[in-house]
Amino acid sequence: KYFRNRFALRGSFTFGKMKGDDANSTLDWQRLRNLSFYSNISEVAVLGEFYVFGFDTEPGSSVFLPYVTAGIAGLRFDPKAQYRGSEVRLQPLGTEGQGLSGFGEKYFLSALSLPIGGGAKFLISEKINIGADIIMRWATTDYIDDVSTDYVTYDDLLAGNGALAANLSNRMNEFLGQVEPVILQTGTTRGGSEVNDYYFVSTISVNVVLDKGGIFSRNKRNRVNCPRF
Repeated sequence: KYFRNRFALRGSFTFGKMKGDDANSTLDWQRLRNLSFYSNISEVAVLGEFYVFGFDTEPGSSVFLPYVTAGIAGLRFDPKAQYRGSEVRLQPLGTEGQGLSGFGEKYFLSALSLPIGGGAKFLISEKINIGADIIMRWATTDYIDDVSTDYVTYDDLLAGNGALAANLSNRMNEFLGQVEPVILQTGTTRGGSEVNDYYFVSTISVNVVLDKGGIFSRNKRNRVNCPRF
């Protein structure tokens, strides 16, 4: 929905898949950590758009329409990993001690995010344009990848949350090619809880203006004409 010739309000639903694997890292400590995850991401967002040169389809107007955008979104995720040929959901396990006394509850599988980014639309005609943008989503959770804080020592996690939680919390032994787990003390850094998760979504779209009345005709006096690029 466009308001005057500089502002617009946009709603969107996005579905995709996110994944990460320490094995692909160039850093030795990450390859040793040897964690991995994948998750479907569902997101509903409302964003405002501000067109730097205005949005005008009148003859003589610019065909290049850059904009900045920001808003709020709700997302749903569910991190999983492959272990011994099977798919395992990570959140129910409590791989960082969630559910044990002194470690808090298991994290929610939904969160808010703050999208901010920019893009541009290219006019093909009065009714059709092509858009391209890249928008960063800053989430209110640090658990999209199931990694945030510290390790819990293997024996404590084994006793409290079970063998699967203990084995998937610390997978260094798999990287080293040994059967016995690598024993780390509780409090050894596993993730980076000082920064929440963030991710980028880039989009290329074909947009059709549906307002048959000519939504820009009433805003001619506010029109900003720019040179064609």
